[in-house]
Amino acid sequence: MPGPVGSVCRWSAVEAGRPTIMAGASVNRSLESLYQQRSSFTFFEPTEISHYPAVHTTTAGRDPASGICSTQVGVGDSALLTVTAEYAGGKSLSSSDPCPDTDTFANEIISQIRAANP
Repeated sequence: MPGPVGSVCRWSAVEAGRPTIMAGASVNRSLESLYQQRSSFTFFEPTEISHYPAVHTTTAGRDPASGICSTQVGVGDSALLTVTAEYAGGKSLSSSDPCPDTDTFANEIISQIRAANP
């Protein structure tokens, strides 16, 4: 599915309390550009994923407590991996913050890429 970051994979929730997850990679975008646009995000929190610099972000006046979070990982000078989790109704079965879900998913993607490219 085409998305704002290029091609995006989407896994739709099939039951309440489970997230819809979207993941994609983009080139010609960098973590530095996200920092430069920091004021355009409702929520912006630096973090690290698999030893890569990353940020948690939300837009449109929403924050993680509303059931959405994106983890954007700088995997190159001009490449980002973006994973977004969104809970219908804004609530997870296990947490009020979906950022750990996006972190887990991003870590798994990076682990799979590393395993395929030793």
